[in-house]
Amino acid sequence: MKSKLNTKQARFALVGGLNFAWGLASYPLLYWVLNPLGVNYLVVLVIAYLINTVISFITQKRFVFKTKESKAHQELLRFVGFQGALLVGNLLVLPILVSFIGHPAIAQTAWALFFAVLSYFFHDKVTFRSQSKK
Repeated sequence: MKSKLNTKQARFALVGGLNFAWGLASYPLLYWVLNPLGVNYLVVLVIAYLINTVISFITQKRFVFKTKESKAHQELLRFVGFQGALLVGNLLVLPILVSFIGHPAIAQTAWALFFAVLSYFFHDKVTFRSQSKK
């Protein structure tokens, strides 16, 4: 019997929580550094996504889903595809949220809550699916 702390959901909550916290901090930090240099908030978003996608893939593969290294290439393609779709959605939604909320960092934080939950289900069922689920 697995310890409640050693379940996939518990590991995702811990690792996902850390990734989420980093993601929430990284966009405002990058915005604060890059916006005074004239970098548009949507370009900052793309830079943050690139950095956070790499960190998230490594931590989820290694610590949450613990899948075989031989599947890494396929998993990376599915992971990047999902993250890319989220990025496109985010690029479309963020300007709308900014028009209502007023500040890109606050708007991005609100949007991030939505796809944090979505990502667990996608990565569990698609990206890092077990071989028995094929």
